[in-house]
Amino acid sequence: MVSGRSQTILLTTDQASVSKSYRLAWELIMDQGYYGPAEVAFRKSYLLDTLCVLPALNYARIINDTELQKRILKRTLKAQDLTYGERLLRNCYAQLVRFTIQQRAGKNIDQVKRNQIFNGISNQLQQVVKSYPD
Repeated sequence: MVSGRSQTILLTTDQASVSKSYRLAWELIMDQGYYGPAEVAFRKSYLLDTLCVLPALNYARIINDTELQKRILKRTLKAQDLTYGERLLRNCYAQLVRFTIQQRAGKNIDQVKRNQIFNGISNQLQQVVKSYPD
């Protein structure tokens, strides 16, 4: 496993370049709002290690590839080697993917269900922020 700093989510990979590209992509999209360059960095980190869950999920999400997202989520459903942070974020992505699939299928998601989904995601993201402030 590689980690940039002690308060940063550990990625399950043996390649420092995966973590470096992933963190660059995250900074580009979250701190600067640059989706195009973030897509390039997410793609690079994904292609360097296609089994590393967070680069894979972020890349699939940013290119809007629902089938790739479903394959990654299925593959990682019972993965025992995920770090705590990876597992929390994987669960957030799983909820987002299910929500997106239902919306695209034209299923009516009532406000109560929508609130449950987004409150669950919000709670998990709060856990991530508390555990990994960087």
